[in-house]
Amino acid sequence: MSATTERPHGILNPRLAQQRLEFNWFPPSHDLAGIVDRHWSVSWDLPAPFVQEVVPHAGANLCFEPSGASVHGIITRRTTHRLDGAGTTVGTMFRPAAFAAYAALPMSELADRGVSLPEAFGAGGKALEREVALAPDVRAAIAAIEDFLRARRPSPDPRVEKLTAIVDWMLAAP
Repeated sequence: MSATTERPHGILNPRLAQQRLEFNWFPPSHDLAGIVDRHWSVSWDLPAPFVQEVVPHAGANLCFEPSGASVHGIITRRTTHRLDGAGTTVGTMFRPAAFAAYAALPMSELADRGVSLPEAFGAGGKALEREVALAPDVRAAIAAIEDFLRARRPSPDPRVEKLTAIVDWMLAAP
């Protein structure tokens, strides 16, 4: 798995962010491409606190931050993240509607908020949080996330597949 180089999407003031933060994006494994849009990481080593604003994408995210792991539903507003010291966040962004089959609670309860992995996945969520925290690098963390998703892979949902096709078309349209 190799990182891709692309312009940061949703990052407000990207030039300033790229001077302070290291962004990486990783495509999902082929078998998860219909569910996962991308994996991502942000690393920083800052002499002073930095506030980054983001306009989120229309998909749920698994986030593994130095302060802990969480699942975020669709966020309908700009978010602010205060970064301090050194650290890395690893995330998995789902394709629109694809996370719903994984969640132990309705997606409407995840709108504009995040919940802990145990709340979203039960006991397996706590185990995943521990495994990612112990991963020696970002690629190993992503491998653990993908193994977790494969083990819980839902049956294909034609509604999700149709929505994915519509979103892909919209993103490709001039």
